[in-house]
Order: sequence, then C-alpha cells, then structure tokens
Amino acid sequence: MAYFRNKYQEPVFVVSSNGMDWCKENINASMGDVYFSGDGSEGSPGHDFAILVHCNHTILSVGTFGFWVAYLVGGEAIYLSNFTLPESEFRKLYKEEAANLPEWMGIKADLSPLLNHH
Repeated sequence: MAYFRNKYQEPVFVVSSNGMDWCKENINASMGDVYFSGDGSEGSPGHDFAILVHCNHTILSVGTFGFWVAYLVGGEAIYLSNFTLPESEFRKLYKEEAANLPEWMGIKADLSPLLNHH
C-alpha cells in the first residue's frame, strides 16, 4: 500500500476477501483510504469481482481470484513474492514466473517472525 500511496495522489484501496476479519485486523485503515467491500464482511465473490475490475491497479494475494482481477484491471499489479517459508514443500513446486505476469511487481514480506517460530 505504501508503494501506491507514494506514487499516486489520494489513492483509494478496496479490500475484498474471504477472510475479512483477518484483513480488518491486519490492514491499517486509519488513513481513511481503505474501504472494505460490501458491508465489511465476506460478500459475494461475483459482487466483489465486479467492483475490483473497475479499479486502476491491484494488490493481489495468492490465488486465481486475485490473478484474474489483476489481469482484467490492467494497470500496476503487486503480489507477494515470498508467501511461503523457504523450506516448504509447496515452495519447491511453485513457479512464480508461471503464476504472475512478467510486468507485475513482486515484493517480499518480512518473514522473520515466522522463521523465528519455525
């Protein structure tokens, strides 16, 4: 979100998720530029999709829902490039270049809290 806040004047972030409680606990909405889709709880995927494809840019999580939103929106897309622990079995199978378009930007999360507990 900081990337878009620094690059664009007055961005608006629309959050859609099947884990809206997690989003509300972990996404800082105190700047007044974050809106949780629908009534703020998990909504209809079709409704969320229709709203999101009208956005200019995308921050996507892992999965086909976010992929298709980012693909249809065009604009800039940011994805989490290190969403698994380095030693996970899934990481050995996952091919980032097959799951994301080359023009999309991958960012790394700080996994140290997870690594310290692992």
